[in-house]
Amino acid sequence: MYIVTISDFVPDHPAGCSFTDYEVMTTIDPQGNIAYDCLPQGGKTIYNGNNIVLINQKFNSILSQGYKLVSTDSNNKITGGDEIIGAWYFAIP
Repeated sequence: MYIVTISDFVPDHPAGCSFTDYEVMTTIDPQGNIAYDCLPQGGKTIYNGNNIVLINQKFNSILSQGYKLVSTDSNNKITGGDEIIGAWYFAIP
């Protein structure tokens, strides 16, 4: 199973993002490896949408390996404004 979460950036986060980053995308692969992607503040959907492109690329990469989206967090939120937060779960059907 792959788990992808997006959460607000905090200064002591292990991702090592800079203070110009707004959120962090965390991906846990089936082997338990953790990867972080820093989502810059200027990439919010309200500005130019670059962060949604990064999320789409991550999801497409997982889907191309045969995984399917099997569950999401009930608090997921991707708005046309400035908020992206949530959790997505991908598994081999």
